Amino acid sequence: MLAFVAVVLSPVMRRLGPEMQAWTGAYLAYLVAVIPPGSSLVRFLLLAFPLAAALVGWTRSRLWLAAVLVAGVGGQVWWVWTFWQLVPPTGWPP
Repeated sequence: MLAFVAVVLSPVMRRLGPEMQAWTGAYLAYLVAVIPPGSSLVRFLLLAFPLAAALVGWTRSRLWLAAVLVAGVGGQVWWVWTFWQLVPPTGWPP
């Protein structure tokens, strides 16, 4: 939770304007308060699109951008592999 607060209050988010900063903060607070953690959370986070703009603002160096891309692709591979291992009805996704 503190990481989301730090992201919303960061200078990169401030450059996007008060509307985008408020939207991101309010939407993330809504998700934390209402949505239980599960496999659909990634889909719900798509509406927090200003976080992607903030991520681009932080990746000024090519090395940092490469690290973020590798982490993203690796996370997707892990996520798909994890769900391929589920065997219904005992292995329902969270």
